[in-house]
Amino acid sequence: MKTFSSFNKYGITHRVTTRQGGCSPEPYDSLNLGFVTGDSRQNIEQNRKIVTDQLGLESDKLLLGKQVHGNTVTVIGAQDRDQMAQTATDGLITGNPDIAIGVLVADCYPVLLASRDGKVCAAIHAGRRGIELNIVSKAIETMHSKFQITLREILVGIGPGICTRHYPVDRETAQEFIKATAPSHTSSSNHGPFNLDLRGTLHSQILATGINKSAIEHMDYCPHCEPEMWFSHRYFQGKTGRFAAVIRSS
Repeated sequence: MKTFSSFNKYGITHRVTTRQGGCSPEPYDSLNLGFVTGDSRQNIEQNRKIVTDQLGLESDKLLLGKQVHGNTVTVIGAQDRDQMAQTATDGLITGNPDIAIGVLVADCYPVLLASRDGKVCAAIHAGRRGIELNIVSKAIETMHSKFQITLREILVGIGPGICTRHYPVDRETAQEFIKATAPSHTSSSNHGPFNLDLRGTLHSQILATGINKSAIEHMDYCPHCEPEMWFSHRYFQGKTGRFAAVIRSS
């Protein structure tokens, strides 16, 4: 499991899991955390317990929303885990230290936000559609409006996500992305496909909110480039597990 050094500096409890250290068999080996993958529920629950043990919580205290590639951001308390799993949302925010929140990914970008005192935190699922809809900016605005967290208080951790080289799209998709995110970091190759720079665009969107560059930390990994370390939906053509970014307020 990986952590952000800036979050560690402030004692913020969090983890970004890899695919290693769990009990799932191939092709979900081994720390698969996603129920929608085809892996057995028993394996996934055991894997999730490995993660919550690291966070100092019972396994039923890890809350994950039903991710739909939108920009809904939900402020949550201690809702029942099964109820939360049916809530369509790609962003979770909490100030409740009795739970952990997280997002599942396998090429999309997991983004963690936290106030420097650790009392309010967020977990965001940011893929192409979420970036087009500027979901991380919406989460930052929600932290301010619901909890009065100022921009100077917020730390941002951007986890592993697919790199530009491995994210070619057709012209129509690229044009939609450019229109929604301009100025984006999309580039086209000499061979025709457009390649989307999700990380660069996401970084620019966060800077545009007023967050200082020094408050943003990247885990500069691409799941497609390192499939032995991370689950990658594109590399494995959909037959793979999910890793997670999880965080707990203090």
